[in-house]
Amino acid sequence: MHVGICIYDTAEGRVGGPIAWALDFVPFLATQFQTTALVLRPGGFSGSNVVDLLSKRGIRCVSLDTNESGLLDCQVEWIYEQCRRLGIVILIANLVLPGFYAAEGLRRAGVVTVGVLHSHPGYDPYYRDLVDVFSCAGSVAVDCMVAVSRQIANCVELHSSQCLRVEVIPCGTREVTVTCDQDTDNLQMVYAGRIVEFAKRVHATTDAMLMASRELKVSGTIYGDGDEKEWVCTRLRNQSKITYGGFVPPSSIQSVLCQYQIFVLLSDFEGLPISLVEAMACGLVPVALSAAPGMAEVIVNGENGILVADRSESFVEAIRMLQDVELRKKLSEGARKTIAQHYLHSVTFSKWRELLVQLAPTAICPQKIPRKCVIKNRGTRFCDYPPNRPTAAVLAKQWLLQNWYSLKNAIRPRARLRSLMCRSRSPKKLE
Repeated sequence: MHVGICIYDTAEGRVGGPIAWALDFVPFLATQFQTTALVLRPGGFSGSNVVDLLSKRGIRCVSLDTNESGLLDCQVEWIYEQCRRLGIVILIANLVLPGFYAAEGLRRAGVVTVGVLHSHPGYDPYYRDLVDVFSCAGSVAVDCMVAVSRQIANCVELHSSQCLRVEVIPCGTREVTVTCDQDTDNLQMVYAGRIVEFAKRVHATTDAMLMASRELKVSGTIYGDGDEKEWVCTRLRNQSKITYGGFVPPSSIQSVLCQYQIFVLLSDFEGLPISLVEAMACGLVPVALSAAPGMAEVIVNGENGILVADRSESFVEAIRMLQDVELRKKLSEGARKTIAQHYLHSVTFSKWRELLVQLAPTAICPQKIPRKCVIKNRGTRFCDYPPNRPTAAVLAKQWLLQNWYSLKNAIRPRARLRSLMCRSRSPKKLE
């Protein structure tokens, strides 16, 4: 059975949670099935970070430069071509939009399409549009939707057709052999993730860590990369307790996390944050907002972490409580136990294998995979993504707008005569 998985590439090795998960998941797939990674990489970057990393691990990759094939239709047609050429029978769309839109054409050939939702549709507009378009009854719907948390799955089931299969499989993390040292009075906090305001609220998170460092005997570091990196660096000037540590590649993040005791994640919402389960696997005590979706599903307050009501007094009080070494040891043990039981790759990847075996089609007809794609049900959705190929009607309208004056003069004699008279009356330029 040949499985294909769609992945977006990023510049200079900067990868978020979904791509970091894929870099671990694809090599596992390759040990179970014939596997190919379909990588869409933005033009202008030298090489392809995802392709390079996967190729070093012996994974077959094919890539498309989205700068050369900028239209959404063209990207879908490229996926059709790879599925036809390679004999792919299951396509995992991950979060790649063209992979979702490929579902309609692939279904005709018996190829199964699996979508993966990494964020909450109730808060993230992109994932809301994915659910609206691809989980309802209709030709464009995928065959199965995998949600990384139960809350996301509930949201999908609320808006989807009854025939759509919805599964909950968390992203998970690698097993670690070295854990953090909680038997210390030198208490250190850490944030690791995207340095952005949307969802992550990095401004408020930075201020919360600074507030705790001023009132308590704690220090900390912020790791990551993103649009707000310069703001964070500026905010942390002229003090030494909270520092910016730069970007850490996924392969090294857990060895870095082991140097700290408390993991801070004060997002407005999450799907299932990979950084959170990575930190808990290392024995760090997580502190997160109780109202943020995606947190309470992993963190049980007082058993494996602390859920706080806000990013100010409640957060500082939680850090004050964690100055108690015995409490930290208890919560650290609970965190590692939770990850070992539910979120290690050995647990989550086995669920993926069972699902793909169950979804395996009995017969496929590669010759029925279309060569052309017509995007349906997009409307005003996915506005930040490449445009569709213009339809014949749109092209005709554009041509008419560009050539209307010449066309009018050609088909209306009076308009042509008026134009000639206007030209003859215009004053000649003085030499």
